[in-house]
Amino acid sequence: MVATWLKTCRKLYNDEVVDKSMSSIGWDKNRIFSPIEKVDDGDIKKVIKK
Repeated sequence: MVATWLKTCRKLYNDEVVDKSMSSIGWDKNRIFSPIEKVDDGDIKKVIKK
């Protein structure tokens, strides 16, 4: 699910904006999310807000 959100954000804003947002919370810009991985909702909200 997270990968889908980020893919949509990349289409809407561009890679540079999404990369900076991911880096701002300590995620690698090339991070691969597993479908079974638990990702903190707060982190997702921070990335989307940024």
